[in-house]
Amino acid sequence: MANSKVMTVMERIAKLYRHKDYMDDKSFVKTNHIFLLHRLKIASIILLILYAYYLYVDVILVNDLKDPSFRYTLIALHSAGFLLSILYLYFYRKIKNKGFIFTSMWPAFLINTYVIFYVFMGAMASINSQRFTGNVDAYAIILISVAVILPIKPKHAFFIFLFNHAAFLIGLYMVNEDKYTLIAKQINTTIAAIIAFFIVLTFYANRRSQFIHKLKIKENEASFRKLFEVNPYPLLLTTISDGKIVLINQRAIDFYQHSFGQIEPFEGNLIYNNLEERFFIVKQLSKYGSIKNHIVEQNISPGVTKWLSVNYELIEHENEKHILAGVTDITNFKKVEAELRRHASVDILTGVINRRSGTEILQNAQKQHKEFILCFIDINNLKEVNDKYGHSEGDELIKSVCQEITKHIEKEDVFFRYGGDEFIIVFLISKCLRSIKYGMTSLLLLVK
Repeated sequence: MANSKVMTVMERIAKLYRHKDYMDDKSFVKTNHIFLLHRLKIASIILLILYAYYLYVDVILVNDLKDPSFRYTLIALHSAGFLLSILYLYFYRKIKNKGFIFTSMWPAFLINTYVIFYVFMGAMASINSQRFTGNVDAYAIILISVAVILPIKPKHAFFIFLFNHAAFLIGLYMVNEDKYTLIAKQINTTIAAIIAFFIVLTFYANRRSQFIHKLKIKENEASFRKLFEVNPYPLLLTTISDGKIVLINQRAIDFYQHSFGQIEPFEGNLIYNNLEERFFIVKQLSKYGSIKNHIVEQNISPGVTKWLSVNYELIEHENEKHILAGVTDITNFKKVEAELRRHASVDILTGVINRRSGTEILQNAQKQHKEFILCFIDINNLKEVNDKYGHSEGDELIKSVCQEITKHIEKEDVFFRYGGDEFIIVFLISKCLRSIKYGMTSLLLLVK
């Protein structure tokens, strides 16, 4: 029972794919008909000019031939070709104006009819030329030209070439006198017909493959746009060359508090702080293809600053390299991180830096070979205050001392609690004299 259900599902999937292939093939046939009809239009215009010249040659330049049948045959063939080209242009315009040129059987009928008559007249002209000059190269040239210029459906091409080549071989047999010359020309023209058919087969297959490939690209781009729009995160697609925005989803528009028309002047700088940063991102993407969790602080709108985590991907879009940027707002995480860092580095009682953080600052200053003055401070008689008035009063004394010292040192100087009633001040050497002055003043006030 389970196997039958699986088979049913598989059959439905296979049927769906067969239907899709059929629709793709139908779309290609329609597109190829448009291409062929346009090619035939151009060919007909060129042939009208050539046939007009040929008629001039047939009627005027070679009117003194001893064998008039050759000249009359050429005149008939060239006149027929001239009329055929005019008829094609007339019917092409007529059918196209009625609007059903690409949705009916008429395109294929018109194309195949024109091609079969064109090749047939070429074959007859070559047979006529055989009578006069013994040359049938024109027939081979026409076959190859049709194969290259008009990639018609191989099945149709096969019957067109088969019918015309059979007629050509019969006609050639009827006018050729030498047996071995006939065999050589039959072999050569047959090879030319086979080569022409394989050219049609190759060109048609290549055109179909290119069409299916372009169709899949369009389908992928359509799917990409849908995924782009429904993505819950702000997404921006920018060109790699100048950083201009190509696509932006609604979530990004809402996030940046702009309309798309207002975003365009930013030229993609919504996801970069400056040109140097963009050049760096482009360089990294060209080297690695992607950048994950690039942290940046940005002014996303007037008066609003946020921390962002941006993922960059180098992707192909419409046959060009683009940068896909996915934005995540991490402002709240940054606030929590800053709060945790503050709690980890600040003494809870006094609000100044604690011992661990102060020691780290001293070690960094030593590594960087910075000059400073180190001042050790302790609070006298703290134990007596605790014993006589209680620990809460002792804590108040410690806080008062810290507040007073903090008022009289520079922001660049470091003041931290070493432990208990012991504190350390790190004075920068450039401002040490003023800091010592304020520090000593505060100590004297405390003593008083």
